[in-house]
Amino acid sequence: MEINCDELKQRANILLKKTKIKIIHITDLLSYFVIPIGLVGLFLLSFYFVCVTATYVAITSGQQPAQFFKKVTDYAFLLFRVETNELDAAKYSSIVTIVLNTSIMLITTWFAIVPLFTYWRFRSNLRKSSSFQVYPIFNDGVDDIAVMNKYFDGADTLTIYSGDFSFLPMNEQMKALCLTLANKGRLKLVSYKPEHEISKSLEESFFNYLKSKNAIVSGSDKRIKCSYISYRSSSIFLYKYDFHGNNGREIYVCAVKETRDSRYLLDTLNALCQT
Repeated sequence: MEINCDELKQRANILLKKTKIKIIHITDLLSYFVIPIGLVGLFLLSFYFVCVTATYVAITSGQQPAQFFKKVTDYAFLLFRVETNELDAAKYSSIVTIVLNTSIMLITTWFAIVPLFTYWRFRSNLRKSSSFQVYPIFNDGVDDIAVMNKYFDGADTLTIYSGDFSFLPMNEQMKALCLTLANKGRLKLVSYKPEHEISKSLEESFFNYLKSKNAIVSGSDKRIKCSYISYRSSSIFLYKYDFHGNNGREIYVCAVKETRDSRYLLDTLNALCQT
């Protein structure tokens, strides 16, 4: 059996990208839960540290620690099933020293970790607020359709620029959405191909219905493949592109979201794409 090194390399790159995406997703989720939970934990740990420190200072100075501080300090001993009443002063002082050093280590470790999760949270928020959302496509014809369905859902008006729209009948969710929007007069399928080629790719009843609703525009002079989605208060421009780099062919779907910086760009794209 002949081993195709290029194919193996391509599969390895896809696996690495998928793993990276999963890691980013996990760290984003952790950043939302770890920080608030950790802050509560830090407060409790700091409170316990104060109690242990007060107990330690009192013991090392030859005095009796305050009953409240000693009681809180002794909670840690219960984890190891150590009865403080059975310990002499020297052993008790030694254990309190260990607990104090452990508390310092835990607090120091927390302050080393919290900036990392803060960075992950900041990066996640920055990515979500960005005007451009990029989605790598590993399974062409499946992953890109999933991204399109994600953004098509809830659309008020939808304009799709493509060739023969052969992907529409293959996906029931997208087909149902197109029928709904066409019935409201809010769908446009703009193609650079002649009408007879489009009709061959679409089911006859589906094509005839879209045609009757004036949802199909054929023979456009714009050979582009993209989508312009309008919602009630925003809009998104969706396009797919191939990138040929050192790792071979890579496919992406990019969504230009409406933000303060991209609003004029979206208006310009909409104007340029109008038939």
